[in-house]
Amino acid sequence: ISHTFKPCTKGNVCNVTFNIFSFDTVITFISTLATWIRIPRQLLDDVKALASYVQNRLMQGLKIVEDYQILYGDGNGENMLGIFNTPGIQTYIWSAGLHGDTQIDAIRRAMTLAELAYYPVDGIVMNPIDWERIELTKSTTNLYVFVNVQTGATPTLWGARVVTTTAITQGTVLLGAFGTACALWDREEANVRIGDQDRDNMVTNMVTMLLEERLGFSLFMPKAMVAVTLDTAPA
Repeated sequence: ISHTFKPCTKGNVCNVTFNIFSFDTVITFISTLATWIRIPRQLLDDVKALASYVQNRLMQGLKIVEDYQILYGDGNGENMLGIFNTPGIQTYIWSAGLHGDTQIDAIRRAMTLAELAYYPVDGIVMNPIDWERIELTKSTTNLYVFVNVQTGATPTLWGARVVTTTAITQGTVLLGAFGTACALWDREEANVRIGDQDRDNMVTNMVTMLLEERLGFSLFMPKAMVAVTLDTAPA
């Protein structure tokens, strides 16, 4: 993103030119992500129980793998190139802020960095422990700032949706314009494969159930993402 200005002089019209976008050709590889579980062979006869294993265990495990790859994938082999390993993303450190800044203030200041890159923040990703700390923030009168303990609270911060995942390291927050600055290419939806030719499955009467999907991830505008480190309060 670039812009040029022509200074105004008396009697002349000012010219302002904005070159908002430029394009480079890049290659995004499709990665195969998978998770698996060993189950008793008899479970194959119980369709409802089998469906429960797929939905509540395998699918959840696959989503955790997917989250980790989107965040931390190193781009080698079948790994995606995750956001934290993409060159050009911005960073902000809590301890480098102004005296008196809280973690909530640090996140707000980091949002400004993305907005200065012309991408307003629409999402915040953080570890459940960090979000717990923010939700439990109390005022000087010992009242909760964000939540009504009877009804809970919508997971938002400074107008942006908050998503918690154990895939992100505690003390690290990722925020940015996820809706416009990146894309997830769903090449093949999650599918199940079952086989007994794995380790000692045959003699132990077990089968291995594998759930895998093929995805690609692209980050078009690295500066739209800001990695925030919640280290220590500014001195």
